[in-house]
Amino acid sequence: MTKVLATLKPTLPRRILAAGTLAFLGALLIALTLTQPPAGVLPKLALPLIAALCLYRAMKIWRATERALELHENGLFDQNGELLVAMDNIASVDRSLFAFKPANGFLIRTLEPVPRGWTPGLWWRFGRRLGIGGVTPPGAAKQMADIIAVLLQRRDA
Repeated sequence: MTKVLATLKPTLPRRILAAGTLAFLGALLIALTLTQPPAGVLPKLALPLIAALCLYRAMKIWRATERALELHENGLFDQNGELLVAMDNIASVDRSLFAFKPANGFLIRTLEPVPRGWTPGLWWRFGRRLGIGGVTPPGAAKQMADIIAVLLQRRDA
């Protein structure tokens, strides 16, 4: 692999807030089910299932945000080495206010469609879009987006 140009790693407080919020919601739903059971059969089944789903998603977010994203000259990679998008496939980077992007992040538009994928709190891919961010620090995400923009300008020149 080539040299790492930028790294985007979730911070511990952001990870705790993201996973803790979902875990708290799950615990709250369990407490509600036990202390004030709903009247109908469907709500009695639905509340514990939703609570379990919240707790499961909290665990998934906690595990997923242990990793970082690394920008190399040839593309954007997961810390495990998974290629998220090759630099040759990037059309543009969008950090604008109204872009459909994750919180504290940015949007990459690709030339060719990318396979769907999602790592909660870090990135998602769908069609010709790759959203980067979520529980990542906004300064590091801005820096990575700016570096990608410079690399695109250099490539297109």
